[in-house]
Amino acid sequence: MKKDSFRNGLSWLAAIFVAMHLPDVAGEPGAGIHPKSVGLEGGLVVQLGADDMTTPVELSRTGRYLVHVLDPDPAVVARARTRLRARGYYGLASVEHAADLRRLPYTENLVNLVVVRNFTAPAAEILRVLAPKGSVIVASPKTLTKGQLRSAGFALIRDLPSANGPPMIAARKPWPKEMDVEWLDEFFAGFAALARESGTALLGGDTTGTPQPIIVNVAVIGY
Repeated sequence: MKKDSFRNGLSWLAAIFVAMHLPDVAGEPGAGIHPKSVGLEGGLVVQLGADDMTTPVELSRTGRYLVHVLDPDPAVVARARTRLRARGYYGLASVEHAADLRRLPYTENLVNLVVVRNFTAPAAEILRVLAPKGSVIVASPKTLTKGQLRSAGFALIRDLPSANGPPMIAARKPWPKEMDVEWLDEFFAGFAALARESGTALLGGDTTGTPQPIIVNVAVIGY
């Protein structure tokens, strides 16, 4: 299947749905953790720990990411929310109190990137919520080790340079062996091309298993 023909086959999506436009805000992430370092240019980002809000604030400025921050300390959550509201970015980024992160509040295969800051969930739980080819970035190897990531099933584990400390760790959730990677690459290439043409941001996704042919369900919100 050629990408161009696939794009034509999906063109009706752009015709019948109202595009979801996030605010047109100029800017690129600066001093914070940059998702492009793991090949991500938009989507759902989860940060564990609200002590450092640099990354959520900067990603909110781009208008291409939806950022959800979790922290077990109510006081830290309140301060982080105040900072986001003061900068006018609350909505694209939000902060929630989470007393117990042994089970993250997301369905399987939903999140594009997990940023581990000052605390973490089990590596296997992070793997569960990440979409295939989704990534985790660990700001400090003391929080989550390469060995723990490897044991949980992560692949492509490597160091990432840090501006003011030891190297960070990056790892990726591999494709399921039964998944047709070539077909999915063509599908998302066509989908992404249509999204760019209409100025639509693709956020998140829910991948589940079925013995039947693949069904694609698209929900679009606009204003």
